[in-house]
Amino acid sequence: MEVPDGSIKAIKPENLTVEPDAKIEVGIQVRIHGMKSVQLNGLLGTVDRYRSEGEGAGRWEVKVPDGSIKAIKPENLMVFDGCLKLIDVDGCVDIGSRLSLSDPSLSFSPVYCAPEWASFLLGNEEAGLSATPGLDAWSVGCTICELVTLDAILKPAYVKLVRRDRHQGPGLYLDWLKGLEQAPVPKAVKQFDEELAQLMSGCLLVCDRTLRSSCAESLDTPYLARDKLQKTKSSPLKVEAHDTTPDEGVVQDLM
Repeated sequence: MEVPDGSIKAIKPENLTVEPDAKIEVGIQVRIHGMKSVQLNGLLGTVDRYRSEGEGAGRWEVKVPDGSIKAIKPENLMVFDGCLKLIDVDGCVDIGSRLSLSDPSLSFSPVYCAPEWASFLLGNEEAGLSATPGLDAWSVGCTICELVTLDAILKPAYVKLVRRDRHQGPGLYLDWLKGLEQAPVPKAVKQFDEELAQLMSGCLLVCDRTLRSSCAESLDTPYLARDKLQKTKSSPLKVEAHDTTPDEGVVQDLM
């Protein structure tokens, strides 16, 4: 993708949105999102070419400000309500699927995973764990809080334990997380917006998985419903956060 200064980077599809057409082709402008290099996020660039062979084959090349190239995986392109969106489906499974620690495709970020996921990783879920919307709801709650704090809300706990013991720290963090009983909503969020903090502690960041709301259910709360927010017209979720019997075709993104 080419950006205003003429440099090129290859970008994953989930990190781009098309303006204004819902079709990827050489020469169109796309906007970068979700990059680890935060200075690239929000930039407009130009799709340069499609890699059909060699390293990065099957991806789109995107030119970015510094002139380097990053590749975009076509399978990460999806259309929602007629608009092309770029998403990351790595690790996605059907809601209700039984999860196994031996599955190499499963991935997660410690500071965004739910208490029940931590328990699962520690081998405390004797009956195993099913993919439920509540896993994503927790991660979304952490992300929303981060928009206020500008850093992962569970990161301090993780860093503290890892610094104390580099080898056992990650396990100690998971053990702490699985036993969490109170929603980890930072004071900064409460000071920023008390109602937002209540949404987090009462819906998305509820430690008990059976009481946690799914993202779809949370849209019906007065805090969100009163504003000009709309549910997507394409396959709205109707399953509860802890339910394992979804509508047909619904998949779960495991953090």
